[in-house]
Amino acid sequence: MLEADFGRGVVVLNAKNSFGGLVDTLSSSRPTATPRSTGHSTGPAFVYCPGEEALLLAQRVAVGGMVVIGWDERWMTGWARQWGALDLRLNSPFNPFSDEQRELLDDLHWNGNNGWPRRDALMRSRMPRLKSELSEAGLTAQDAYGAMLALGHSRDSLQRLMDWLR
Repeated sequence: MLEADFGRGVVVLNAKNSFGGLVDTLSSSRPTATPRSTGHSTGPAFVYCPGEEALLLAQRVAVGGMVVIGWDERWMTGWARQWGALDLRLNSPFNPFSDEQRELLDDLHWNGNNGWPRRDALMRSRMPRLKSELSEAGLTAQDAYGAMLALGHSRDSLQRLMDWLR
């Protein structure tokens, strides 16, 4: 990502709070967006410790890339693996999903096209098998949560997914 590109970007925050340091410096010279605002950008997004809604917003508005400083290890790793993100602590990409895991996540994504409803007969027949296959492939519920967030599923539908996977 070029420095000139980042100058056109947007800073995405969970809320309009003062974090101090780098975040305040970036947000004083660039547009900011929160899940409660209408964000837009002509460049990359800089995202600091995002919740689900802030990350979904950043995915929608980023042009040319994102810089995400994350802290929620529970689902953030699944999100990063789905995107093929770079772990700056190790200066290497996150371990990508295997072909088998990616196929299972594609199946999960397809099954979530209506938000994984609890009372749906099709979901009741498919989800127990899929839950077992995800586990056998070494995927946790949090991996699935992060990967589905990366694919754009809403927080509400992800909560229903977690009900199925618990």
